Amino acid sequence: MRKGLLLGATGVFAALVIGPAAANATTVYQGSDYAYNVGYGKVTACDGETDGHSAYSDYTADSGNGRTKTSGGSGTCASASMSGLRSFNACEQIPAYPDACSSRVYP
Repeated sequence: MRKGLLLGATGVFAALVIGPAAANATTVYQGSDYAYNVGYGKVTACDGETDGHSAYSDYTADSGNGRTKTSGGSGTCASASMSGLRSFNACEQIPAYPDACSSRVYP
């Protein structure tokens, strides 16, 4: 947190406190499936396709690596909470083929 002083037009000093910047909200897509972050503490994966395949997001965070996965229904989402999100992606689980994943994003 940064602090500073402002000199007003009347010559009076006022304290100025500037808090830490908010985390960049980022959304990444793999087809119509997508994942997005809420600050550095939550990732949500959403299934936007009616193909019966699950959507998921693999993430890396200060608290460890993990995955949040939907149950394969179009319009469903699943979230995971963590500490210190570093990166994540959006993926579609495709049976009998390699999964399709977006590139990783770094909020």
